[in-house]
Amino acid sequence: MALDVHTAATPNGWKITIMVEELIEAGVDLGELNMHTVSLSGDQFTPEFMAINPNQKIPAIVHDGRPIMESCAVLQYLGET
Repeated sequence: MALDVHTAATPNGWKITIMVEELIEAGVDLGELNMHTVSLSGDQFTPEFMAINPNQKIPAIVHDGRPIMESCAVLQYLGET
């Protein structure tokens, strides 16, 4: 299992980072965790990031090959998973 987190230093980005930290602290095995910082001065418009989130916004995660975007959807997914 692998979890790739694509985020930036914004309130919506921090939500996901905090959730991941809390899950780890609670003993949840997230598997291999890869954090990717997305520069909001252009990285969100790259083809690589747009393949994960066509809306070109952070945060987004890829969990076992499945992309999930929008902070509330990501939080709900992580909580349920």
